[in-house]
Amino acid sequence: MMKLAIVLFLAVIGVSLASSDDGPITAKTIQKVGANAYVYNPLLLGTNGTQKSEGGSRQQRMLGQWPALAGQGVSQTVFTLEPCAMRPAHVHPRATGLLYLISGAKFMVGYVTEDGAPVNNEISTGTSALFPIGLVHYQQNLDCFDATYIISYNHEDPGTQMTYASLQQLPASAMAATLGVNTTGYETLLSASPKGVFIKSSDPDCVARCQLAPAKSGATVSAASVSG
Repeated sequence: MMKLAIVLFLAVIGVSLASSDDGPITAKTIQKVGANAYVYNPLLLGTNGTQKSEGGSRQQRMLGQWPALAGQGVSQTVFTLEPCAMRPAHVHPRATGLLYLISGAKFMVGYVTEDGAPVNNEISTGTSALFPIGLVHYQQNLDCFDATYIISYNHEDPGTQMTYASLQQLPASAMAATLGVNTTGYETLLSASPKGVFIKSSDPDCVARCQLAPAKSGATVSAASVSG
């Protein structure tokens, strides 16, 4: 019985591997898809492959944009953050991220460990920073010039869950209790929350120092207006 079980197990593994298109890249693979499938230049796309919104832009190099990444366990995104802008708190459920700051100063990176310890650092051009899988993290440009950086992931489809946007999908009463405010206070927070993947003019001190236009009215909510 033991030998039969081993044979059946090996047979299942063999069928699984044979049916997968995500295995090693071979001469047969190249012949099938062509060598140019393994390079990706978003600048050749009609939109330059760039997704822009208030506060910054990004160019993704993930499975959705580059099918050749299937099964390779890697992907990248290139970001530009405007002065005083922020990439707000978010999570990658399937990947660890490794950031390299191409150009920038006064650039804040950070995450919170699973047991609640904050890990915040200010970095500058040429520095790398690690964002462990599944932990809430952010990037913030506190300089008066654009910051450009690239993040590489150890998964071809790391996934992104924007923390506050996800929390908004919970019942209002549950969120109000979690934040320690009443329902009216929570609705005030909700109406003022940013909707994009970046936050423009995220830090008042930076905005004043860089002489930028302040955040739109309602983007900042006082503690008194949301107290329970």
